[in-house]
Amino acid sequence: GRVVLMSGTAFGLVGSGMPHPDGVPANFRLKQEATLAFKNLYRRSSGGGLGNMQGERAYRDYFDDLEQDLECWLAFFDERDNYEHAEHTCGILGTLATIYRQRGALEDCKRVLDMEREVLTRYKRASVGACAAQVHCCDGLEYKYHIILFNYCLQTERYGLCVEIYRELLAHEIKYDFDFEQSQFSFMITAILGKKPSAGVLRRLTDQEIMRMVEAPLQRAQRSGADPLAAITGRAAVMLHSCAYCQRQEGAVREFKQCATCRSVHYCGRECQKRDWKAHKKVGICRHVWHQSISRTRAAMPS
Repeated sequence: GRVVLMSGTAFGLVGSGMPHPDGVPANFRLKQEATLAFKNLYRRSSGGGLGNMQGERAYRDYFDDLEQDLECWLAFFDERDNYEHAEHTCGILGTLATIYRQRGALEDCKRVLDMEREVLTRYKRASVGACAAQVHCCDGLEYKYHIILFNYCLQTERYGLCVEIYRELLAHEIKYDFDFEQSQFSFMITAILGKKPSAGVLRRLTDQEIMRMVEAPLQRAQRSGADPLAAITGRAAVMLHSCAYCQRQEGAVREFKQCATCRSVHYCGRECQKRDWKAHKKVGICRHVWHQSISRTRAAMPS
């Protein structure tokens, strides 16, 4: 059935068929739809490990409206009682920025990160003096934002900016006492500098020592002949596919469907797949799978 979206805001309830409260952006439904996709897909384990990245289209529609109606949206997030909407938005934008970064669309990634920074700033203000759970959530979102920004700076070779971001990441992990398994950054204080991670040690670290930790994984990869950025770039799952028949590119991840037989090509719709089927079923792996399927069907028929 049809999902009815209803949200509470500082200005009143927002839902289909209800009067739209003053102060709520005109296209608030885009935020509702993006949040629904983000939460539902986060709970699923399907999608080849993509999780909530499969909601790219809803996230981008929402982001586009944030850009187009920026003044209204930022005023909305300025209201302390709208902190949950700011929280949701940071998660959505962080996911969209990660998709763009892993795809290599770095200009788009930076635009989204800049927007997330604006929303995160307002969420942090709303979290001052709030309950411990909200403060912890806010800190966690800022930590994730800095991870994406750090990886973006590595990809764009802005190593000078990495030092300050790395300090922020170390500070979060030390504040929340990350153990070795949880840590993505603070373990390097011991591994590279031979020091035990602590707030005092972090205060005394020089920029040169931080840079040593930033460069260490890159240098190790280079010595082994590997791409030093391979772990954070070019994830095949987020790349966009082209229709095997008309060559149109999909607008967001997983918009096109795979050939159900070979799963090696994609189609924008049933019409293109029908038009291409006669030629496609004679090619490569699809031909092999198709003949196997026919053989199994014939073998199963009564003689």
